[in-house]
Amino acid sequence: MSGITQKTIVYFGQKCHLYCDGKCYKAWGIASRPRVTIEGKEYWVSDEEFAYAPEDPGTYEGCDGKPFITSGRDMNKWCARACERSCIIPCSEKFSVSQLPNWDKRQEVGV
Repeated sequence: MSGITQKTIVYFGQKCHLYCDGKCYKAWGIASRPRVTIEGKEYWVSDEEFAYAPEDPGTYEGCDGKPFITSGRDMNKWCARACERSCIIPCSEKFSVSQLPNWDKRQEVGV
């Protein structure tokens, strides 16, 4: 499934919106996403460099692991804290798709 997914959550005591691009089949979790080193710099790989991420990349937030999204209700703590494809914004801010990470190309780790 693809498409922007949204869920209202309470994050560190604040009401926020959790958004993701809905591409769970490409989500590894930020700690597990494959990396490459080129000329001494480390990069996370782009989506095009692998077919699919594992259904269970082995990372958890509390009891929550990577879900298979079928609706915004399926989003969990893993999505908010571990998924590299999501963003959290305050309810008072307007959402823009540009706020979501773009995995169409490699991204330098730590930038």
